[in-house]
Amino acid sequence: MSFEVGKNIPVKIVKTYLEAAKTGNQCVVVEVRNDEGDTLWWRGWLSDAAIERTIDVLEEIGWDRNAYDCDIDSLDGTDCLVGNDARVTTEMREYEDKQRVEIAWLNGVGRRGEAVSAEGKAALRERIKRMGGARPAVAAKPVPEAAGPIKDSDTPF
Repeated sequence: MSFEVGKNIPVKIVKTYLEAAKTGNQCVVVEVRNDEGDTLWWRGWLSDAAIERTIDVLEEIGWDRNAYDCDIDSLDGTDCLVGNDARVTTEMREYEDKQRVEIAWLNGVGRRGEAVSAEGKAALRERIKRMGGARPAVAAKPVPEAAGPIKDSDTPF
């Protein structure tokens, strides 16, 4: 498997589905594939303690809870996220006395925050103007002309 541990790796989402663990805990599974064709799975747990983080990650990788009316079933075997780009950070974990590479973090590749509104942009523009506004352009320094080609006799070794 060519997923390097501790690296931030670009991947494509190839499948999503809902799963229940042996304990009864439910999760959304996101299957991803790297450029070499290797596959890993991220599990977003749906427990009371984890569901907010899971929903945040799902939205970051392209799930629109409003478009799907908050229906988690929209992720069960559908292609609503298939083909989306994402990034994973991997780590080694032990499971049943064996070490294996697993996804520590699943992230989207787009914007991390909200878009700045027109009013917000106008306010920023005014703040920058109060700082002194536009400044005169600084002329680029001329690039010195080359002294000519280096001759073998100029090389100290």
